[in-house]
Amino acid sequence: MGLKFFISDSILYYFLFFLGNVGAVYTAMGDFANALECHNEHLKIAQESGNKMEEARALSNLGSAHHYNRDYDKAINYHLKVLQVSQDLTDKTLEARAYAGLGHAARAQNNLSKARVYHEKQLDNALQTKDKAAEARACSNMGIVYHQLGEYEAALKLHKKHLSIAKNLEDRTSQGRAYGNIGNAYSALSQHDQAIKFHKQELAISKEVSIYQYQLFNSAVTCHRNMCPLFLLMFTSSKYLGVPTYCILSW
Repeated sequence: MGLKFFISDSILYYFLFFLGNVGAVYTAMGDFANALECHNEHLKIAQESGNKMEEARALSNLGSAHHYNRDYDKAINYHLKVLQVSQDLTDKTLEARAYAGLGHAARAQNNLSKARVYHEKQLDNALQTKDKAAEARACSNMGIVYHQLGEYEAALKLHKKHLSIAKNLEDRTSQGRAYGNIGNAYSALSQHDQAIKFHKQELAISKEVSIYQYQLFNSAVTCHRNMCPLFLLMFTSSKYLGVPTYCILSW
């Protein structure tokens, strides 16, 4: 009897959600062994339950973990799998995420021409979905690639577009990144007064958000450490007892 007969869809979703997030926290901590263990388990359960979106999320997280562990070939392999799933599902948001991962890996390998192609596709998909946050991320990624290619004016234009969107979204963290990248572009153009101006704005925002992000990260670690054993207990108990999880705990 398959997994889906033992656990309700809603509880399975929450279990996979927390499992993926725990893996992401481990990645952020640099604990790649535990991160990969979480993401591989996430992938296995998603595939067994036939949940393609969660399968793609697990694959994407595996790609990110391998990227931060500097195993870029493996990262690319997982992001290509995400791309395939996204195209099978005709999901442009997911496709943009796959191209972002591929672009990051190509850039890390110093393959800037390929990185530019991937990030252009990321931006195209973001525009099709009308997702302004995704558009901002794509503009930022393309701007970084153009900067590395020495095309500083093009980079500046993209980072200013990123900043404009971030302001409209009132996303302070995103604004901070944009100010920093604009400062870098002006510095490369030898416009040092302008560079200082934007880096000062970057610094002000970094002070504003750093304490909040530190608190948020610690809260995430605590939350996932507390919640995941509970979900695991619910999951394994229902699996072996052969009863629906919602009989053990109702939400």
